[in-house]
Amino acid sequence: MPTLKNPKHERIAQLAATGMSAGESYRNVYKAKDSTCETNGPQLLRKTQIAARVAEIRRSLDAEALADCLMTLREKREFLAAVVRAVPGELDEKSPVVQSFKQTEGGREIRLCDKLRALEIDAKLAGEFTEKQDVTCNISSTVITVEQLREIQERRMAALTEYADAQGVASL
Repeated sequence: MPTLKNPKHERIAQLAATGMSAGESYRNVYKAKDSTCETNGPQLLRKTQIAARVAEIRRSLDAEALADCLMTLREKREFLAAVVRAVPGELDEKSPVVQSFKQTEGGREIRLCDKLRALEIDAKLAGEFTEKQDVTCNISSTVITVEQLREIQERRMAALTEYADAQGVASL
């Protein structure tokens, strides 16, 4: 599919294809208010030609990224699974999960990849946990005395009594 005729629509499609939200893409191109962007951005991306263009750009980006990768995500996860499932007695020196192999008088000595580290890396690739994040939160508080609390309670009771009298309800 060729580029879109409207250059602004083409730019929105490019931004959305790279992962930017519909509203942010719209805001980046049109410099509109937040409410306008959050309404018009998604509407624009639902149009058939624009949605098709976004999909085409994404496919192109995926192909470029794949060509630049040493291994695909699937290949990485398959290797990590092989590391975890490896049984030392069933491996030889040609196995990709063997880090070193030495024949000794007592038999053979095999050094494998770290299975726990492989599990950790696989969990990260799967998005199962995130790195430690520092969170800072400012909390403000107000200290009141017992006397102030009683005054508040008395004012609320007076207001409640006044309201009950105005409604013709028996006072508390």
